[in-house]
Amino acid sequence: MGCGSSAIENRKVIVVGGGYAGTAAAKELDSVCDVTLITPNEDLEHKWAYMRACVVPGWEKVTRVPLDKLLKNGEIKRGKVTSVQDGSVTLESGEVLNADNIILAQGYGSGNLPGGTPSNISDSVSFQNRLKEKQVAVSEASTILIIGGGPVGVELSGEIKAHFPNKTVKLVHSNAKLLSNSQPPMVDASLTKLNSTLQDMGIEVILNARVSNLPKPENGDGFIHGSKSYELSNGLSVKADLAVVCIGGMKSDTSLVAAECVDEDNRIKVNESLQVDGLSTVFCVGDANNVKETKLGYFGGLQAAVAVKNIKKLAQNEKLTVYKPAGGDTQYGVMMIPLGPSRGVIGMGKNVMGDFMTSKIKGQGLFKKKVFAGVNATVPSAP
Repeated sequence: MGCGSSAIENRKVIVVGGGYAGTAAAKELDSVCDVTLITPNEDLEHKWAYMRACVVPGWEKVTRVPLDKLLKNGEIKRGKVTSVQDGSVTLESGEVLNADNIILAQGYGSGNLPGGTPSNISDSVSFQNRLKEKQVAVSEASTILIIGGGPVGVELSGEIKAHFPNKTVKLVHSNAKLLSNSQPPMVDASLTKLNSTLQDMGIEVILNARVSNLPKPENGDGFIHGSKSYELSNGLSVKADLAVVCIGGMKSDTSLVAAECVDEDNRIKVNESLQVDGLSTVFCVGDANNVKETKLGYFGGLQAAVAVKNIKKLAQNEKLTVYKPAGGDTQYGVMMIPLGPSRGVIGMGKNVMGDFMTSKIKGQGLFKKKVFAGVNATVPSAP
């Protein structure tokens, strides 16, 4: 089976989670060992496209990526994993599956639309229909309030203004700086450039303010429809036809592993080689672990590659590879923030890039070709 030695070929590996990191790990191992990918979803959720898909018709088609051609030798099993220990996983159905190694890539908690999938939606068609509803709501609103200045809120603001330049878009953030959830923090030059680009696009940014009368999002949907007046903690009042809550996901209420293997935030504790504390055959990558770096799909992919490499090394009794958080730069963070197809800012450590490179690298296509090709799927003809 493939190019691996008999030690790895005879190895059974279970990957939990069909997101960016999980699918990358499963695909890489498919040619060298016996792989089972367990995911509750029928498709990969291409979350990098969510913000544009809430604004631009046609983009909802690329938010779900078929996984039926991902593995040539292994198996994709639909199901939800409820617990994991060395050598086995237990499904919600009660079925127990055994493995030599396990990679946990199940994500962390839940997020509201536009950053996540509504909790009451379980199939791709319903999700895409919900996005079409949001496209209509955005197109009909004249004043839109975005609540939260992390990457989701900033990108959504940019998408709306890029495609509807005559709309009034206001962005409220509780911190003194945008992208304040970055670990490590973004270099100030990137934030300065981001602020100036938003201002140039006509987006009003209000910092150090919270919405005092913010309704709680329902069913994982962060869109608040209808004309309302929103009171801010700085004494200002903002009237908007549509508001979108982009203040992050909910804390995970389950970690799949024993309590001693998780930290106070319910993130799974891993060592420098991404092995779960106390579980020598189990690795955890992506949002679910406690690695101190911004939880981005990009870093999840890097972690998945290290976990795959270490499973191969375990089979050969070799020294494991150490994962370097944030690409080895522990002083400044990494983010790519498109503001529509042609504008945006990239901060990579001390390096800052503007509209041209952001558009070329991410803004125009939001990595749709790369993501679809990564799971051996065909990109829809439109958009």
